[in-house]
Amino acid sequence: MNAQLMRGIPPGSIGEVHPSGWVQAHLFTRWLEHFIKATKPSVESPILLILDGHYSHTRNLDFILRARENHITVISLPPHSTHKLQPLDKTFMGVLKCYYSEEIRTWIRR
Repeated sequence: MNAQLMRGIPPGSIGEVHPSGWVQAHLFTRWLEHFIKATKPSVESPILLILDGHYSHTRNLDFILRARENHITVISLPPHSTHKLQPLDKTFMGVLKCYYSEEIRTWIRR
């Protein structure tokens, strides 16, 4: 992972990548461990974690069991429903993402 990507991040943040560039189940489970430490869910203060339906979330038994053991309820959004559940993603945020991505590419080229 490019060390520049981690420069200036908040203390305690983590960053990991897979050579393929795709999220892998084991990386997502490690992310959950970090999330648990940061949020400290409990019986008195449970957490609702809303995720997309990526296989690293939905077909990852270690992740699901670890979340359940730590008072985290995981809900996966149905596929092909972004336009209904997240309309800003398809309108305003889509345009913002294009401009932001271009700025990042320009910054990296420098």
